[in-house]
Amino acid sequence: WATNSNCRGLEFLFSTMKANECTVVPQTFGIDFAAFCKCNGVEEPEEDACSFCPNGGTVTNPEDVYTDENAVFERKCRQAYEFAKYITTGPACNTLLLEAREVCKCSGGPSSSTMGGFASGMLIMMAMMVTMVVSILW
Repeated sequence: WATNSNCRGLEFLFSTMKANECTVVPQTFGIDFAAFCKCNGVEEPEEDACSFCPNGGTVTNPEDVYTDENAVFERKCRQAYEFAKYITTGPACNTLLLEAREVCKCSGGPSSSTMGGFASGMLIMMAMMVTMVVSILW
């Protein structure tokens, strides 16, 4: 996740949508893009639906890169930790942070990902689409 990136690509994407389509984006994709992009009039999330460190800790290796050499963008543990607060659903939290949680460590113990009852292939596919859209736009 590209923290501190510009959001012009997302702004263009949303400009093609109707107002009612934009309001369902956080529920549909599991990410509050407007808050992430710091759009005017949009507040930071007050409660985290997703926490990178479920134990309440912080990332202890923030500058470690968790993406592999084939990734379009290099991403660091700090970026995944900061991005987690913009994820709005449990399934998206588990799926979108899975790769980072394999490398990034949290104070108070390892980061964990509980897939629980998350078995829907459609949700996995949607998470992959979101990842592709975010990668392309940044």
